Formats: sequence, structure tokens, C-alpha cells
Amino acid sequence: MRWNFRRWLIIMKLETITLKIDTDLYEEAKAIFEKEGYTVEEAIMQFLKVCIACGGFPFPVTEEELLAAQEG
Repeated sequence: MRWNFRRWLIIMKLETITLKIDTDLYEEAKAIFEKEGYTVEEAIMQFLKVCIACGGFPFPVTEEELLAAQEG
């Protein structure tokens, strides 16, 4: 019997992104994600999937919070 592995192969295109994040913020979040068994990359991908499912942020965000996040 021959297996056609192409039939079962799901190819996902991946986008590479570069982020500038405060080191303390990154390390604190990384520790939380690791406790839950996730890498930072996996946690970010999960967040993006939830945003898509919700059609926006999965929690309330004020304009002031958005501006503060943009400023760093």
C-alpha cells in the first residue's frame, strides 16, 4: 500500500514579524506563558486567533490605552 502524504499535508504560510517590546514586559509575560506551557510565539498566535474570532480585542480597550501602548 502506498501512502499519499501530500493528501494529508497542510501547508501554512508563515509571516515573520519583529517587535520592539520592553524587556521587563517581555520577561514577565514569557514567565506566565511558560507556566501555561506556551512559548511567546504560541501565545501571540493564540491571541491573534482569538481577536479574529471576536472581531476585535477579546477585552475592552480604551483609546487612551491604545495610545499609551503605541508610545511604549
